[in-house]
Amino acid sequence: LVIIGFFLKSAAQHSYEHVVINTFLSDQTVDKIMSKNVMSVASNISIAELVDNYFLHYHFDSFPVTSKGCTVGVVKMTDVKKVSKDKWPSTSVTDIMQNEVSILTIAPEDGVEKALHKMASENQGWLLVVDADGSNVGVLTRGDIMHILKVKGFLDE
Repeated sequence: LVIIGFFLKSAAQHSYEHVVINTFLSDQTVDKIMSKNVMSVASNISIAELVDNYFLHYHFDSFPVTSKGCTVGVVKMTDVKKVSKDKWPSTSVTDIMQNEVSILTIAPEDGVEKALHKMASENQGWLLVVDADGSNVGVLTRGDIMHILKVKGFLDE
C-alpha cells in the first residue's frame, strides 16, 4: 500500500506541475522571452579555433554554424571528439558539423510550450529562433524558459 500511495502522490504532483507550467506558459510566445544575441561560429573556421575561441571561452557544448548570415549547421563537442587533435588546425567546422538544423529551429510567433516540447523531444537545450526569411533573430534556451517560470511563479503566488 505504501508503494501505491507513493506512486499516486508522485503522479498527482507531476500532473499539478504540468498544469502550473502550462498555465504560466500558455500566453507566452518565443519572441517575448528569447535572447536576441545569438552566439554562432563561422563555417570556415578550423576546429582548433572553435575549441580555443568558443568551447573553452563560452562554456557551451554546441553552437550554430553560420555562413552569410544564415544557419547552415550545428557543431557539437561530440563532433570535435571524432577528429584527432593533430587534424584540428587543418579541419574546418564545415567538415564536422551536422547539416540538419530544421529540428533545432522555431518561429518567433510560436508558443513557448511548443518550444519546450521540441527541446525535450530533441534532447536539446536551445533552439534557434528563425523568421520567415530564414534569418536568425534569436535563441531560446531552457534557461530562458526556467527564468520566466521562476518570475511568473514568484509574482503570481
